[in-house]
Order: sequence, then structure tokens, then C-alpha cells
Amino acid sequence: MGIPNNPIKLPQYDNSILSVSASLAQYYGIKTSYKTLAVLDKELEKDYKNIILFVCDGLGVNVLEHHLPFDSFLRVNQCETISSVFPPTTAAATTSVLSVKTPIEHGWLGWACWFEQYQKCVELFLGTDLYTGEKVPFFDSGFNQMPYDSLWTMISHHNQDVQAQVVYPDKIARNGLKSLHQMTVRLQDITRQGGRQFVYAYWQEPDSSSHKNGPYHSIVQKKVGVINKRLKKMVSQLEDTLLIVTADHGHIEINGYIYINDCGRMVDCLLKPLSIEDRCVSCFVKSDMKEIFEQEFQHYLSQDFLLLTREQVLSAHLFGEGVKHTLTDDMIGDYLLIGITDKCLVQKMPHGRDFFICKGAHAGLTQDEMTVPLILIPSLDKR
Repeated sequence: MGIPNNPIKLPQYDNSILSVSASLAQYYGIKTSYKTLAVLDKELEKDYKNIILFVCDGLGVNVLEHHLPFDSFLRVNQCETISSVFPPTTAAATTSVLSVKTPIEHGWLGWACWFEQYQKCVELFLGTDLYTGEKVPFFDSGFNQMPYDSLWTMISHHNQDVQAQVVYPDKIARNGLKSLHQMTVRLQDITRQGGRQFVYAYWQEPDSSSHKNGPYHSIVQKKVGVINKRLKKMVSQLEDTLLIVTADHGHIEINGYIYINDCGRMVDCLLKPLSIEDRCVSCFVKSDMKEIFEQEFQHYLSQDFLLLTREQVLSAHLFGEGVKHTLTDDMIGDYLLIGITDKCLVQKMPHGRDFFICKGAHAGLTQDEMTVPLILIPSLDKR
């Protein structure tokens, strides 16, 4: 099953972006139960003054290899291919990196999750109703509903001699940076400060351009080329610094949206609107209509999606192992429909807003969505 040459790929939490954070946590004396990455642990033995963890949103291995030649700066320094978490999407993945927890533990399962207390599907980063775009009263954002200790906070707490901080673009933070050039200059300045530094840096490309144009578009190629160029220039001016570059997830080209409203009686079976992601779809189904739901799925969606029951999802530990967040039980429906080809699944709602139709997407179980690079680049004085 799946797109040709893009088979199904299950998350590998012991060799993942969570493992990157586990290695960093271990290096800074923070206890973690998760397996670390041997190649990163060995590099950290050089005891760098500065460490930069740079996450490029959507820079999957497929995107990196498609847009950069094999002898480019980033590809030459790629030491491993690692896994994202499930679902491979920003809300779940970056939160796992920052919290050193699995999605089942931190509760950020996807872009828009069902909150029983509000009876709404809420976009976690925005605090808005997915289907209307309206602000949800008293919600604010997922950070209030599902707070967590960030990696940089933990590092600062356990290391009095380490200054840990975060650098974001203006798309994310009010005082964020407007360009990648500004970000790399800021990172250089931070490494020149006295004492040891840890920096978490996040850049929104190539994800933003991939959603709009598709991951293999020339615009995306330009964005990836700029990342390669700017990071190469930055590293040439760093001292006693390790730059770790990875991504939260990959991307695939989308070739059609399916509306569950057009799939026989499936929408009549639903108790609540679809939630989580359009390639990792949580379905709450009326108890007396589950057989009909499954039959209609087989007829309309089985070529493009996997159907797993709630019990199968939990027993397979798709969202990772660990103690479930108190809200995750409310978010995981009776079934999870998971994309395995190049389609997205959405729901039309009466008086609901129009969906933005993406040409590139993620959150499914294909290899290209799930695999990301681990790139380790020491400053010249540490090679």
C-alpha cells in the first residue's frame, strides 16, 4: 500500500527526534527514560561550549535530497536518517522535542483536537474553532490547557553555568525574527556571549512553502537552498559550537481532498466532527452505527487510509509509550483513519469556513512524512 516508492513507515521512537532531545537532556544532566542517539552522544563527548538545535519545519529527507545535490553542505553533514513521532506534524513533533515526551504523554496530538469541556475541535496553537475560525472562550491556546516544561527551561534549571534560550521567527513570536539571515546573525551573537549557551531555533520553512506549492516546487527548492547557504555561512563563523539540524516531519505532494460527507453514510455515523489532522483523522462514531461506518470505510476510503480502532491505536503505541495525558482520552476517537497515499480527508460543516486546500501535507504514515535527517555540524575548531 501507499504511494509508489513511498511505503508505510511506522514511528521509531528509539531512533527519532525525541531521541535527539533525550541525548541533549542526558548531556545536560537531566534524567530521561528515552533512548538516546549514539552518534549524537559521541559528538557531545567533545564538550562544546555552545549547542544549537535548529529545527527546520518540514525538511524531510525526501525534500532535502530532492532539492540539494549530494555534495551540498547539509547533505554532506547528514549522519543519520531518523523518525518523526506520530502523527508527523508540527504540533505533536515540536512538542515532543521541547518536552522530551511522547505525544501520548504531552497531549498535543495534532493541529486541532477535540476538547470535551468546550464541545469543540480546537486549533491548539491559535485557540480557535477549526470549523468556524472563531476564538474559543477561555481557551487561549494549548499552552494553557496542556502546559509542559520546555527543554531549555530544564537545561537552565539543572545547569547554573548554561544560558538556555529560544529563537523564533516573527510568524511564531511577537518579537521574532523576520528572515533567516537575521536568525543566523542572532545565533552567532548568542554563541559569542560569555559562558555556555544552549539555543533552540525554529524556522518555518520549507513547511510553509510546501503546503502552498507542494514539496517539490521550485519555490521550495529556493527556500531549501537559502537554508543550506545561510547555515553554511553561519557555521564558518562559529567557535566551540555544535549545530544540530533536523526537522519535525517530512512532506508529500497531495493529489486530492476527500470529503467524508461524500462517502455514503459515514458522516451520519459521526457523533462529533473530525479532528486531529486531515491525514490522521479521529472519528467518534455512534455506538449503533460502527458496523455501517466500517462497511462504508471499506467501500470509499480503504485505498487511501488505514482504519484502526482506538484499542489498536493504543496497543500499537502509535502515539508513543508513557503515561497518557489526562486529556488524550477525550481526543482519541473510536477510530483513527490514517493517510497512506496522497489524499486528505475533511468534513464539510453547515455554515463552516472553507478549508485551505494544500498542495503539500503531512501527518500520515508514509515514509516521506515520517523520516527526517539528523545533521551534525561542528564548528571548524572542533573538527
